[in-house]
Amino acid sequence: MIEWTRCAVPRILQIDDLVTLSNQLLEKEHYFPGETHNFWEIVFILSGKVGVTADSEVYVVESGNAIVHAPMEFHSIWAEQDTAPERVVLSFYAEKMPKLTGRMFRFSPETADELRRLCALAKTIFTYEASEIELTRIKPGKEMAAASFLCQVENVMYALLENKSDRYTVQTSQSTKNYMFILSVLEQNIYNKLTVADVARLCSMSESNLKKIFCKFAGCGIMTYFNTLKIKKAAEHIGKGMSIKESAALFGFADQNYFSTVFKRIMGVSPAKYKLKTLCIYNIERKFLKKC
Repeated sequence: MIEWTRCAVPRILQIDDLVTLSNQLLEKEHYFPGETHNFWEIVFILSGKVGVTADSEVYVVESGNAIVHAPMEFHSIWAEQDTAPERVVLSFYAEKMPKLTGRMFRFSPETADELRRLCALAKTIFTYEASEIELTRIKPGKEMAAASFLCQVENVMYALLENKSDRYTVQTSQSTKNYMFILSVLEQNIYNKLTVADVARLCSMSESNLKKIFCKFAGCGIMTYFNTLKIKKAAEHIGKGMSIKESAALFGFADQNYFSTVFKRIMGVSPAKYKLKTLCIYNIERKFLKKC
């Protein structure tokens, strides 16, 4: 028997589940408040211009560029300079994603047309929730089409991730600098228990000005954002073996039950389930490394 040579081809990118895929023409006054979620999201700007907050950075993203938000990255978006932008939002869970060297990427007019086609095709394969943004399930008898559709989406992503963009602007206005300073203060005090008044004092701002600046770029309350920072950091400690009780105390939560409630709201699972999952992954990886 002839022994044939096998050519191994690694799966650099693999989407497991789609969450959203939609093509939207936004209003000139559009503003989407900040959010954090545990899946990937890519926003393609097909026309017009948007402002985007991505963790501690504020960008202006123009037509032909896309911005990638990693899981648990805080982000918000708004229409810029009296334009009515057209965008496609793709969000998904991925077991495998290539290591990104940035979050901004460019795409061609042909890719924009392909995205429009895929958004239209998706509606023939999947059912959507009322807002026609979130996919809910595959239509009966469309399983093969759904599998083919996922491959087409991955092909678009391969093309996108090969083209890092240098055509974007990081906002440097005084209000942007003030926002970034507020974030730095929150990060420096992540283990402390602060009130809005405390943050205002540390930033040498009035409470009203502090809230105005923060709302402009984050679209949520300062304490909501601060708790998100705390929980994301607490998850790292829990994933490394720290007890839930210790983690709650470390980040200024006197009530462990309240800590667990906030943790589940932000991370999507309870701290106990998160700890079990991350420790299982850690043990699997450790066994694999020992074999190597």
